[in-house]
Amino acid sequence: MAGAGSRKKEQTGRGDLEILSREIRERSFRRAYLLSGEERYLVVQYKNKLIEALIPKDDSMNLNIHTGRPDLSAVMDECMTMPFFAEKRVVVCDDTGFFAPSKKKKETGQSGEGENESSGETESALGESTQMLIDFLPKIPESTVLIFIEQAVDKRTKLYRTLARVGMAADFPHPDEETIRKWVLSMIKESRMQISTPALDFFLARTGNDMERVRGEYEKLVGYLGEGSPIRTSDIEKVVSVLPEDRIFDMIEAIGKGQRAEAFAFYDQLVFLRESPMKILALLTRQYTLLCQARNLLEQGRGMQQIMEDLGVKSSYIARKYLDLSRRFSAAELRGAMEACARTEEKIKTGRLDMTLGVELLIIRFSAHGQRT
Repeated sequence: MAGAGSRKKEQTGRGDLEILSREIRERSFRRAYLLSGEERYLVVQYKNKLIEALIPKDDSMNLNIHTGRPDLSAVMDECMTMPFFAEKRVVVCDDTGFFAPSKKKKETGQSGEGENESSGETESALGESTQMLIDFLPKIPESTVLIFIEQAVDKRTKLYRTLARVGMAADFPHPDEETIRKWVLSMIKESRMQISTPALDFFLARTGNDMERVRGEYEKLVGYLGEGSPIRTSDIEKVVSVLPEDRIFDMIEAIGKGQRAEAFAFYDQLVFLRESPMKILALLTRQYTLLCQARNLLEQGRGMQQIMEDLGVKSSYIARKYLDLSRRFSAAELRGAMEACARTEEKIKTGRLDMTLGVELLIIRFSAHGQRT
């Protein structure tokens, strides 16, 4: 097994997913793992891959699973227990919150004795638990693998640094467009389906880059069409769920064309989906902000890769949608829309305007003359 120093250097040059895949394949396991990141699908997949590689299927004698804040004494006892007629014992702690950023509020001047909002435990109690883990991690025997699955992680903490030194802290961000595209194409091949490039672009634009959502929507398509069928854009429109951001985009597109009735139809769909007026206003503000940025990038002559990075989107298809729609407005119109959204939000929050009325007045105003502000 490679030393911790060499592994640390290797991790800086290669992705966590690639390293973890290779170690599972080579059966070269560390004593502790922390799996976290925005791509929950991969986090769960690699947790399961680790468990399957470490112990035989249905081996409940050598697998201990804790969900939520665990009894640390019990976790440590399990880790120190020798595996029962097996090479490894696996202890999984899911969503403990030990690695999460502190919830102390700076303005209260707390020094570590305040109440933790999520668990009701005091900061001092959490500190004691954290220190217990810091002291215990280097003592985990080679016969045990301790796996943490966390939602939020603060990489600046001593606990995080200790686990990364003893084992591996793997982060799983949402994959880029190329990776998602290859993954979807592999599923299409496996299902013996066919899809054109424009239809695939449309599918990915609708689903976004959350792998769990992408897989779920793809399975809906297969169930609707049957294996071996061609996937058309019209099928995607019928089956794949629309994100609220897409409906907001459609609404702004209708506004840009001066189509008030269509704009309100999209707004009604958002209300039907139980989106609150304040969330609709926030999405409206965000979309106008992105369109303003796209307009500026267009005028600057930036390349597609730079535009995608600046807009924070992972799909060139989505970036092109923003660029195309931004051409319908002048820079002044987009800035005016952003300012109008901000003024409406301020009036709603100060009680001078009803939130539903505020959003509807914006739609009326923006669509009056092709969104002249």
